[in-house]
Amino acid sequence: YRLRFKDFLSVGSVIEQIGVWLEDLFGVTLVAEIPNEGELWHPDVIKLAVEHEKEGLLGFLYIDFYTTDQKKAPPCNHIIKSGSSKQLPITVIECNYHKSDGYRPPYLDMSTLELLFRELGTAVTVMLCRSKHYQTGARKHVP
Repeated sequence: YRLRFKDFLSVGSVIEQIGVWLEDLFGVTLVAEIPNEGELWHPDVIKLAVEHEKEGLLGFLYIDFYTTDQKKAPPCNHIIKSGSSKQLPITVIECNYHKSDGYRPPYLDMSTLELLFRELGTAVTVMLCRSKHYQTGARKHVP
């Protein structure tokens, strides 16, 4: 049996490690939240509070990991509400990972991992910027 790099990249372990890096680099933690009734559009979606060690709650991140009949696009980020001094940002990361067979969690290959890193990076940037004009900022590519 030959081990491959992707055999170590389960979705859960990747998210957990990103959480460690966020805490080490920015003092930001991802805290699983219990959603309000009717808040989630699918039972597999998770809600995370994004908290800073000094500034407190920065916003909310929803992650929709698994593919459905309605969702087949590559991972992407939707900014539901950009932040300002009066409101907390809310962002959604949609992925299209195939659910596990019950024995092993979904594993990511390198290109899928890079996409997830990019989308999580965008989500964290939204949380840290807290600008009502974030969506018109430098992150947008202008030809």
